[in-house]
Amino acid sequence: VFVSICIPTYNGEKYLRQCLDSCLEQDYQQYEIVICDDASTDGTLAILESYAKMHAKIRLFKSEKNAGLVENWNACIAHSKGTWIKFVFQDDYITTDCLTVFTKAIVESSHLIVCQRNFVLPVEADEATRAYYAQTVRTLENTGEYHCNTFDSKQLSTIAIQNMCMNFIGEPSLIFLKKELVSALGYFNPYLKQICDFEFALRIGTNHGLTYIPEKLCAFRIHANSTTNSNLSAKYFILKYIEP
Repeated sequence: VFVSICIPTYNGEKYLRQCLDSCLEQDYQQYEIVICDDASTDGTLAILESYAKMHAKIRLFKSEKNAGLVENWNACIAHSKGTWIKFVFQDDYITTDCLTVFTKAIVESSHLIVCQRNFVLPVEADEATRAYYAQTVRTLENTGEYHCNTFDSKQLSTIAIQNMCMNFIGEPSLIFLKKELVSALGYFNPYLKQICDFEFALRIGTNHGLTYIPEKLCAFRIHANSTTNSNLSAKYFILKYIEP
């Protein structure tokens, strides 16, 4: 199995080194790291270029103009050479055995594999915020349909209808997908602002099902400048009325 770790970047210098180090410390070795930078204006590019010089696994692509969040995700897929794709976002990091565990979970029918959520909250997060991410966020485990670690397409369709626009599958950093699916089912939809990742995963899952790994293999960081937070505040009308 050959894996492409895809890291789309834009002005992410604060947590980028931790992200890159976690990807380079994998105990599974059949992988490349594809990084697409979307015309960053901070120190992101300097960090990326220094890492690319030191590590042969890294393939760095630089955009002259800012194309946008989703377009940059799609660029990562387009540049990848792996049979399987593992997204890791610039604020996130993965465990050293992440690729090992994902690749061991592959069976002949596998198309989409997802691991357990692991939210990393800032130390100053209040109790209400911590309770929201610990208890309120919809996950595969609390949908009422979690009976085993294999979800077929019909199950996922049923859960999606019952939880409209609620991302119960997880963020891109948690998913592991077969690249050939993109040719058949398409890339991320750039017209969606908040649920573009969920719709993409759901498009795959409702056609092919998914395998769930109940292990926290990736940390998804929540902070004030994250896309999730900025979208919720700035694009409320779109999220509340248009995307559903």
